[in-house]
Amino acid sequence: MKKNGFSLIELIVVLLVLGILATIALPSVLTKRDRARETATKNNMHTLQLAAEDFATMCEGFYPVAPTIDVQTILNYMGGPGTSSNPRLIADASPGTKYSVSTTSNALLPGGQTFINPFHDEANSLDHLAHADPPVAPAHAVPASGTSGSGTSYWAPCGLLGGFGNCTDYAIYGDGKYIVLDYILRSVR
Repeated sequence: MKKNGFSLIELIVVLLVLGILATIALPSVLTKRDRARETATKNNMHTLQLAAEDFATMCEGFYPVAPTIDVQTILNYMGGPGTSSNPRLIADASPGTKYSVSTTSNALLPGGQTFINPFHDEANSLDHLAHADPPVAPAHAVPASGTSGSGTSYWAPCGLLGGFGNCTDYAIYGDGKYIVLDYILRSVR
């Protein structure tokens, strides 16, 4: 007599083999996802650095203490010829979520919700630290909605502090899944 189908033992063996393969593969997949998100955080840090360097070229080499200070404010304080009318700034909100980092035409960071926190959708993607020389790295945190932590890029002004909102150097930090990233971007002078 011919049998159709599989026996119960055969099905159990197949499920056991699939379970073993899933146990081996799943941690690798999750680790790669976290590494991809940390890479996205590094890309955000690089984008922030490009915006800062663009800002400095308009501001005679000075960087803002906070990403929301505009070129006009710094140049007017420095006593440039006449008054500056350059409203450009790095970002229009700091700390900021993907909805507030760059929504105006004067912000140098990309708009259209492209500068986002890769770990937590509603957490801050940009925050700034107080001026310190040397700069002080942020502490790692797991963010809630509207707070900073995993996935956040931090603007850390440092160097010589000028008058109204300008400084000569900066450091940019990024917070990874479990720790603050070892990857730090700094101004070069």
